[in-house]
Amino acid sequence: MSETIAVIQSIKSIQGLMTYLFGLGLLAIAALTVFWSGLRIWYRIGRSLSKRKIAVFAEAEFESLKNILTDSGLFKKKNILKIGKNEIARAKSCSLYLVHYEPYKNQLDQILNQKNDTDALIVYSPIEEGKIDNEMLSKINQQRNTTTVNFRGRLLNDVFVSMITTGYKN
Repeated sequence: MSETIAVIQSIKSIQGLMTYLFGLGLLAIAALTVFWSGLRIWYRIGRSLSKRKIAVFAEAEFESLKNILTDSGLFKKKNILKIGKNEIARAKSCSLYLVHYEPYKNQLDQILNQKNDTDALIVYSPIEEGKIDNEMLSKINQQRNTTTVNFRGRLLNDVFVSMITTGYKN
């Protein structure tokens, strides 16, 4: 009888070990799945940031806006293009348009007409330069992937999020 009890206890110990190992295996599979998914996401974000071009429509503020982007370490200088008022068509190859509102308010209709739905548009309008008029805000609002920003501190965040949420073309 004691031999039977010993066999039953051994079987229970083996079952407990098997259950533990099975749970440990499932946990390892779940961890690898989460890790692999996260790795793919970070790879896509990295590609998106490193290869996409940003068109900056600015005059006197260009260097300052470019420095905000490059000092973050997220964007390369070679991917940031200065677009003058008479060369708006040059921005066609860019996937993000950053427009300093005050100097480019008369060209904003042309910029909006050129922008693809998959491209992002950020209109930078510092508070000290006045507000964007309601008619223009309405036009901006009718477009996909657009936003307005009044603060430099918020600008980098909006550029980053816009790069992630809009499509990257090979």
